[in-house]
Amino acid sequence: MLITNADLGAGQTLHSHGLLNSGTGLVAGALQEELYRFTLPYLRAIGVPVHGEDRSFLLAPDALVDQLTPVWEANHYRPERADPASLPVGFEPVAPVYRVQGFNVEKRRLVAALSAGLEPHVLGGEVVEAGDNIRVRAKGSGETLSLAPRAVVVAAGCGTKRLLRRAFGVNDVVLDRIAYRQTHMICVRGPAGVLPEVGAVVATEVMIVGHPSPDGLVTWYVTPAVPSPEHDGEAPDDGAAEVDVHVVKQGIDALLRLVPSLSHADERIQATVFAGYKQDFDGQPTRRACEVVDEDRNVVMALPSVLTNAVPNARDALTLIGDRLGAGTTKLELRREAAVVVGQVNEDTGRAAWRTWRDFAGVYDVAVG
Repeated sequence: MLITNADLGAGQTLHSHGLLNSGTGLVAGALQEELYRFTLPYLRAIGVPVHGEDRSFLLAPDALVDQLTPVWEANHYRPERADPASLPVGFEPVAPVYRVQGFNVEKRRLVAALSAGLEPHVLGGEVVEAGDNIRVRAKGSGETLSLAPRAVVVAAGCGTKRLLRRAFGVNDVVLDRIAYRQTHMICVRGPAGVLPEVGAVVATEVMIVGHPSPDGLVTWYVTPAVPSPEHDGEAPDDGAAEVDVHVVKQGIDALLRLVPSLSHADERIQATVFAGYKQDFDGQPTRRACEVVDEDRNVVMALPSVLTNAVPNARDALTLIGDRLGAGTTKLELRREAAVVVGQVNEDTGRAAWRTWRDFAGVYDVAVG
């Protein structure tokens, strides 16, 4: 059973914006093997489009490449040096160009596909107490249900600390290993052919991940590479943060250097921005992170920071539980008050306003068009 206090996948895009491999996931042999052996075939089998193959590039100065080369070689991985002309039309080769194997998915479609047919196993509600039993206040009716699971996997996002501390009494020895960093996402969308279709283009100042959609639009998720300090406390329930004007301006400036064609604004291109928090575990946002945090009650913490890690994390969680509990399942049919709802992505929740690209840049005192 999944207990969730929000619509499934609500607030998507912010943390990994659909990338299947990033950071160490791009080069770590075991994660690449999982990606090709399991993740990509599985996604295609359940009807989730996978984007980005042959459209993903790394633009990195020679000094950074020299720094990364030992890591790449240790993982039997080496990006292919590419002709700058292979970049999508409109992009400027601001550094040596490498072709990388990058993949991404539209996360809302992923959540919808994963949850199809599982409505009887999803309980909308809030965990209010966890002792011998777990007490859950159901959404809508307010009814309090008492459940007696044999094991619990906590796979929350920005609410992980709060849930583990308040409901399960997990101490700060574990929770201090979880930290949050503020991050921004600039979303740019336009008709295919007007906005170049990309998989992922990673440069030192900015990262772009691109999704084409069935309605003929291309959407870019642009992350300014502006480091932010760790936030050791609890993040807001919805993971939302206040937009930093300085960070957005830096992101727009970096984007214009990388894609000078955006300086000639087409009225069909729109943009918006939102800010939030990403979760790091032991200072490594892309490492595997799945472990028992309460031996007596079989509470397992799983933090799949990027989608590539979700597969080994899920397997690790199943192994941990299976080793401790053995075989055997109990099915509980829930009284269904309403169908399971797949939440909106962040950029479409109404919190951020879509503007023309020219007007959006003007808000941050950057002239285009």
